[in-house]
Amino acid sequence: IFCLFLASCATYEVSMCRHRAVECALVYGEKVDVAIAIGPSKSTVWHAQAYLPRTNQWLINTGNVCEIGEREDFTPQIYMTLGEFVRMQFSWVK
Repeated sequence: IFCLFLASCATYEVSMCRHRAVECALVYGEKVDVAIAIGPSKSTVWHAQAYLPRTNQWLINTGNVCEIGEREDFTPQIYMTLGEFVRMQFSWVK
């Protein structure tokens, strides 16, 4: 069900929020634990963003780099590991 909501994530230049979240999780996940949070934004569109659960820091993807920054404008409601998120969003991944 959340796949349908996240399919309509607000876009930056090219990639959707779920792709940006996965990219940051992969980059930072090589060194630290990373998870992904999803929830509605003010426009009720579901949004995804990667974060560092041990330090409660958010990862932002500017399109050129992933870095620690502020939580984007959404209300996190569901927290998942990267693996859980990828299996939910990209059904062809086993």
